[in-house]
Amino acid sequence: ASLSSNDCLEIWPVELPQHCQWKRLDRSGPWQEFASACGDEKLGFASRVENFGPTEVVAVDWHGVLAWEALRLLPSRQGQPPCNAKICYYNFRIYSSSCYEHSNSSKCNEKASEQSDDQFYREKEQLCCRQANVIICLSQHDKSMIQRLIENDNGTNHEPIERKTKHIHIIYPPLRGDIWELASRISIYSEFLPPEIKVAMEGSSLKTHKQ
Repeated sequence: ASLSSNDCLEIWPVELPQHCQWKRLDRSGPWQEFASACGDEKLGFASRVENFGPTEVVAVDWHGVLAWEALRLLPSRQGQPPCNAKICYYNFRIYSSSCYEHSNSSKCNEKASEQSDDQFYREKEQLCCRQANVIICLSQHDKSMIQRLIENDNGTNHEPIERKTKHIHIIYPPLRGDIWELASRISIYSEFLPPEIKVAMEGSSLKTHKQ
């Protein structure tokens, strides 16, 4: 998306083939088709990016980073990549930390004739960490998992691990209304909330009582 000359949100839709599986964000989803479409010179995304001239890019999860890489490497009108913007890897979910039912997942003790799911996601997320200038995740647990991915990365990464891990930040997502009510009324659950969330909830409760 971008801002048009009228300061209105401008959306660049990426059309995917009809055979793509919808409502899938794992490796079975259309991540390859999405990246390929972004990297298709005929669709003109490179010239759009060049005209817009972004300085920062926010890519959500590994699908977003791979799509941006395909777009970034397209030659512009001058024969060079359309821009060299800094990239923020916004991680909504650490795929490599889960156990999958894919038949080749080594975490599920199945025969690994192909690349296992955990290896697939680990490599993709490590690549994202290498490409990113800043990394944002949603919890302290996710931050720890990202740090582990960086420390165990055998790929090409010229930036020192200590410096790379300093660029990992946490933005806690807003609580759903029903979860908020549950955490507010049952103290046993409130004890496990991050301190920042507890402070916000206490402040909200005070405002409610004053009204």
